Amino acid sequence: MDIQGDSLDEILIEAYNRLQASGLPNVGTRGPNKEIIGVGLRIAHPRARLSRSANRGLPFSALGEFLWYLTKSDDVAFITAYISAYEDEIDETGAINGAYGPRIYSRHGLDQIEGVIKLLERKPNTRRAVIQIYAARDLETDNEVPCTTSLQFFIRDGRLHLMASLRSNDAYLGLPHDVFCFTMLQEMMARRLNVDVGEYLQMVGSFHLYDKHENRAANYVKEGHHSLAQMQEMPAGDPFLIVPEVLRVEEMIRTGHEAAGEAIGTLPDYWADLMRLVQAHFTADPSKLDAITAQLGNRSYGTYIDDLRDRRIAKLAREAEEKT
Repeated sequence: MDIQGDSLDEILIEAYNRLQASGLPNVGTRGPNKEIIGVGLRIAHPRARLSRSANRGLPFSALGEFLWYLTKSDDVAFITAYISAYEDEIDETGAINGAYGPRIYSRHGLDQIEGVIKLLERKPNTRRAVIQIYAARDLETDNEVPCTTSLQFFIRDGRLHLMASLRSNDAYLGLPHDVFCFTMLQEMMARRLNVDVGEYLQMVGSFHLYDKHENRAANYVKEGHHSLAQMQEMPAGDPFLIVPEVLRVEEMIRTGHEAAGEAIGTLPDYWADLMRLVQAHFTADPSKLDAITAQLGNRSYGTYIDDLRDRRIAKLAREAEEKT
């Protein structure tokens, strides 16, 4: 089954419709679901990686997961600060076996990002530019293992295409994160290689929608199609050079450093705006979120912060009501 669209939103709407109509009942380790085996997804404009819906727009957690990849580590404290569900994946050693960062950067004995970039620089038409994430030894563990098996990059006609292969894909929670993280990496590598961003493809073995998410997926579909909106292009040059500074600023925000706001302002505008999203995520007081929105260079991100503010106000109101 193939699903094609210009944006994440177009893919999600079609995917949820197909799963509801054609998915077969299955019971996985995380509960009953509807499943289709063998699905191909294709997004023509990978920078349209964020849903415009309040229901499916997940910039805070998706950005946190992407930054976690860039740390090259399996730091539990980092990722659980964005996605508490990762606490359920901590193994007996206190680590997360399925963490992508070490697998991409070091666990296989080399930095696969650098390896793929150098290969594409030598042989732009190669079919060997593959990052391996799933490992043979994953067959022998009952701990959490990566859903993604590999990432393959192609330069064709001056554009960098990315095909992600997944053994398993949760269409409700996992898919929006996968598209965000992998297309961000795709764009970073395209910038490094000085080529344009091509298409994003995702090939999935088990594509499924859990029963517990069916109503929320249906409500999202009822919103209808959203007009195409893409994130702005990354600045020219090698974006990997700014990563250490971005991660330094992220840590300042996450740990509550008093100079975090000032540090954000030292970053290039593109990355500063992403750090302001991180800042919003860690700002508990909803009355302070408007000030963060006012500092955005890219006003389109303001919608997500406004929604976050409204949800936090509603939560505080519920908590106050429960106390009375």
